[in-house]
Amino acid sequence: MYSLLSIILLLSGIIIGVVVIRGASKQQPDLFSMRNLFLAGLLVFQYTSGIIALLLPDQYNPYAIADRRIPGLKYTFLLILFTLAFFAIYRSGFIARRIVSFTKARQIHANWMTLLTLSVTFFLLGLLCRFALVYIPYVGIYTFQLGATFFALSAGLAAWAWMPRLFNPLPMIVSAVVVLGGLAVFFSDSFGRRDILGLGLAFIWGAYHSQWQYMPFRKLIIRFALMATVGLVFLSAYTSTRYSLGGKIESLGDRVRVLAEADMKQGLADLFSGQHAASYSMYFLDTRPHVIEYDTLHSIKLFFVLPYPRSMWPEKPDALALTSVSEINDAGRPKGWNIGPGLVGHMANDNPFIALPLYALILAVFLRFTDEMITKHSRDPFVVLPMGVALGQVIAIPRGELATFFGKTLLYLVAGWIAMQIVSRALQLFSPNKDKAMPIPDYDSDCGDPQYDPEEYDSYHSDSHHDATYPY
Repeated sequence: MYSLLSIILLLSGIIIGVVVIRGASKQQPDLFSMRNLFLAGLLVFQYTSGIIALLLPDQYNPYAIADRRIPGLKYTFLLILFTLAFFAIYRSGFIARRIVSFTKARQIHANWMTLLTLSVTFFLLGLLCRFALVYIPYVGIYTFQLGATFFALSAGLAAWAWMPRLFNPLPMIVSAVVVLGGLAVFFSDSFGRRDILGLGLAFIWGAYHSQWQYMPFRKLIIRFALMATVGLVFLSAYTSTRYSLGGKIESLGDRVRVLAEADMKQGLADLFSGQHAASYSMYFLDTRPHVIEYDTLHSIKLFFVLPYPRSMWPEKPDALALTSVSEINDAGRPKGWNIGPGLVGHMANDNPFIALPLYALILAVFLRFTDEMITKHSRDPFVVLPMGVALGQVIAIPRGELATFFGKTLLYLVAGWIAMQIVSRALQLFSPNKDKAMPIPDYDSDCGDPQYDPEEYDSYHSDSHHDATYPY
């Protein structure tokens, strides 16, 4: 039974990969899209993790269940059903396409030097949020998150300016400063990997949408494979430091020291196990509703109360990742220890008959909306980059905590959008060339960059714009 279910999950995962690659070859959607990053998280935290949970269960996990046949069957069925519903809704463009159709392309003059200036500005704003505004009562918790948003915008802007002029030292230096500086801040004041991963992905997001997407597809796949390998090595090393540091916040120097001595094997095992998310999901399937009643749409309810400070509402509902710990023997676990319930686990707890179709609808519409915005405004960094400021959170949504990660995704995206709209409107108002404004990007650099052609730009933004060839 376990082998059969594992084969089904494996084949389903392969089919998802084929669908992603085939769609990316036609840019429907782009290889580096919000949908595909969500699916990457789904593959790791639910499909791969499900295979490991069925074939190689961790008997020392306090959530482990002895007989996994029925929970495993339910898990496989719900996961595949969710995936099919998600793809069907995303493909239909339900609601999302209609909303995006009302948006209009704008004319803004902003050359690569302007983008670099904005990159440095957002980096400084990120420092201000993380090291000063964070101490403001009640507001500090939000400025802490805004800092991550601004660092991601800074990295994306630097990449957007640098890629078309790869050998120009100025954007190269700015890119190094904002990326390494942002990583240093995350290393020193947080322990989670999502913001660190998000910063790296934001830089790649800017690089991809600035230039890489116009490469021949085979060359693009090779470049992505190399970037993925580098990122995997780094994440594996950083993941293993969680064991070395015991979950405690240490100094930046200690973090770097432990990172250099990282146990890569342990880090890789943790990454590819999906952090046992599938095992936790099976536990919820095994205990709901026979042992513990459904908490219908718990994730929805938690999402709406997240903005309210717990200091003002001590009885504020907790995340499933925390409350479920009281259901098991957590002896020997550190204080505050919690889990990633997995997307299927959230649906199992929240009443799958209601939660599965609703969560598939919400996630598919949201991700289709963001990808549709990117497609329609593909050359405007003031639209594209805000969509990429929460990629670390998007990948983590399938792991859970669902309400928290989806809430952070929306917070980062909305904050980034507002910030970039303020900047774009200021440029429209104060640009000395506003009467002869040009769509972004204004490729007027010194390294043989393509020049703007109004006819080419108009055809690119038609319904068949992906068939247009970028003029190198």
